[in-house]
Amino acid sequence: MSTFIKVVSTTITDYIYSDINIDYGSEVATTVLNQDALTQKILLVLTTRYRSRKWRPFFGSKIHRELHQPFDTITAGWIGQAIKNALESPYNDLTEDVSKVTVTVIPDYTTSTYWTSINWVATKLQATVETIVTIDPSQV
Repeated sequence: MSTFIKVVSTTITDYIYSDINIDYGSEVATTVLNQDALTQKILLVLTTRYRSRKWRPFFGSKIHRELHQPFDTITAGWIGQAIKNALESPYNDLTEDVSKVTVTVIPDYTTSTYWTSINWVATKLQATVETIVTIDPSQV
């Protein structure tokens, strides 16, 4: 998945969330804060297959089930609903952090990928965040 993140509005001055940068390409371990840390958490949930963790069987998303369906707008709708369900599931530990989730999934027939826009409100950060993700079914 390729990702583009755009913070629409924010008013916070201190950090609430922190995490180690998921980009393992750098030699030095760096820390990401606030929107970046929360976005990493969301991407971890979305890229983890549902029922793949033995001790947390309801953690993750069901996106992978939809990627082998016919490439059309109906499947795009199913992927969008799977993303929304994953972000709103109490098993994924995001319900206190993320609210007002809206998802738009559009199939790009020229590249055979799904263009995905995920908008949510980071409640504790008082920010509206938009993440653009390109999902390539051939890379699953």
